[in-house]
Amino acid sequence: VAFTRSTERLGDSSGEAPVPSKRVAVRPLPPRVESAARECQVARLLSQGTRRCSIACPIEGATPAPTLSETGDTSASQLPSLSVQLVMSDAVRSDRCHSDSESASGSDCQGEVASPPDEFVLTDAEREGGFHLLDPGRLYTVVVSLYPKIIGDRASPDAIKPCIGDLVDMGKGLLGRVHGSPKQRTHGLWLRQHTEDVVQVEVILDDRFEYRDMPVTDVKAARRHSHGMIASSGTLVAFNFHTMPASPGLPGRVARSFLLPWHTLGPWLLGLSSNYAYTASLNQDFVVEMLEHGLFVLPGDSQIFSCPFPVTPFVFKLQEPHRAGKSSATEVPAGASWRRCKMLRRYRKEFEMSCNSDLVGHLRRCGEYHAARGGTWISEAFIDLIVRIHRDPGNPVTVYGFELWDKSTGELAAASFGLAIGAFFHDFSMCCLLKDRRSAGAILSKAIGALLVDCGVSDWYWGCKVDYMAEYESHGAQEIPRREYYERLRSAVHQKLRK
Repeated sequence: VAFTRSTERLGDSSGEAPVPSKRVAVRPLPPRVESAARECQVARLLSQGTRRCSIACPIEGATPAPTLSETGDTSASQLPSLSVQLVMSDAVRSDRCHSDSESASGSDCQGEVASPPDEFVLTDAEREGGFHLLDPGRLYTVVVSLYPKIIGDRASPDAIKPCIGDLVDMGKGLLGRVHGSPKQRTHGLWLRQHTEDVVQVEVILDDRFEYRDMPVTDVKAARRHSHGMIASSGTLVAFNFHTMPASPGLPGRVARSFLLPWHTLGPWLLGLSSNYAYTASLNQDFVVEMLEHGLFVLPGDSQIFSCPFPVTPFVFKLQEPHRAGKSSATEVPAGASWRRCKMLRRYRKEFEMSCNSDLVGHLRRCGEYHAARGGTWISEAFIDLIVRIHRDPGNPVTVYGFELWDKSTGELAAASFGLAIGAFFHDFSMCCLLKDRRSAGAILSKAIGALLVDCGVSDWYWGCKVDYMAEYESHGAQEIPRREYYERLRSAVHQKLRK
C-alpha cells in the first residue's frame, strides 16, 4: 500500500501541477490475508491535497493471478470487491459548524454542509473512487477492507480478543490496524517482573509509519462514529491523514468547495453542499472542463470567485412534450409553445434578429448595463476568456450572442448570451436596452427558444430560478435535481446540433 500527498494549497492559481511529496508504507500484507491479497490488491492510496482522497485499486483474479494488461483488463469472471470508508474524527465533526459560523459570513450548518460519503465499493468495473470536498486542515482515516465484518454494539467491546485486521481506536481521532497475534511481554526487574498480553498495532499517520505494542486490555475496537458504523474487522489498511490547510482567512464553506486546475472533475461535484463552488483560476482549459461538467464562472474583479452549480437547476427540456402549466392536464408538443407566443406574432415585423454581429462589443455593453443596476461579473478578463474559448477550435464550446434590433430606429433592443456544448445550451446573461410595451427581452427569449428547438438543442439551462422566470414554466421550464441535470448534460455534450 503506497500513499502519496501533494503540496497543493488553496489560493494557488498558477495552474501548475502539485509536486508530490512523501511516499510511505510500502509493505506486504500479513500472512492471514496473503491468499486474499492474491485476489484483491490495494495498489496505491493517493491523497491529492485539500479536498480529495482517492484510491485506485487494480483487482486481480484468483490464483494463479492473471497479469493486468495496460488497459487494466483481467480474465477473471468472478472478482471480489473492496469496501472503502472515510472516517472523520469526532473532534472534526463537532467543531465543523463552529468554525464555519465564525469564518463564513451568511453561512450556517443547518443541513447545508454536506459530509463526504461514508463508504464506497471498489470493483473490477469501477476501479477508482474517491472522497472529495473534505475540510481543509483536518484529520481523516481511510479504511480499506476486504470482506469486512462489522463488530456490532456489545456490552463489553473491550473484552473482544483482537485479531489481525481488526480496526483499533487509538484515541484523538487516530485509528490503527492489528498487525500481529497477541503475545506476552515481560516488564520490570527479575524480582518484580510481570507479564501482560500485548498486540502489535500498525499506525499510519501522514508521512509516518510505525508499529506500536498495545496491551490487549487497552485495545478498543473501533465501532461507531458520529456519522455511522465502520468496518471493524478484515481491514487491509487504515491510513490517517491530515488534509492541507486552507489559506488564512478563507471561509470554511469556500475552502471545502474550492476547485483548482489540476483537479479531475466528475460526478463527485454532486456532493457540493450549496449552489456554488469556488475557484481562483481562469485557466482556459480548466474553465472549459468546468463548463463541460455544468459549472460556470462569475469572476468580476475578485481574486476568488463563485462557480454556480445549482442544487435545483432551472432547465427547459426542449425536445420533450410538457404540460401547459403546473395545474394543467394539457400536454404541449415539444417546441410548439414558442411559436404560439402572441408577442412573437404581434411584433414580428417590428424587430429583426442577428447572431454574433459584435460579440465582444455587445458583451461589454451587457456588462455596463448590469453595472449601472448594481454590479456585474462581466469583467474584461471574462470577456477575453470567453471569446478565446469561442475562437479555439480545440474545445467543444461555441458562444452565441443573439441580438434583437428595432427596425424603426436601427437600435439594439436586447441581447442574450449563451454557449453550446453539443446539444446542451447554457444561457448565461441578458440585457434589455429598450423599455416599452413590446417587452423586447421576452420577445428575444421566446425567439431563441423556437430557434434552439429547431437546431436540436435538448436542454436549455438558465441557472438558478428567480421570480421572473416563473412565466416560462408554461413553456416547459422546471427545476430538476442536480443529479438529473448533470446526467442530462453529460449525455447532451456528445450529441450534435442540426444545422
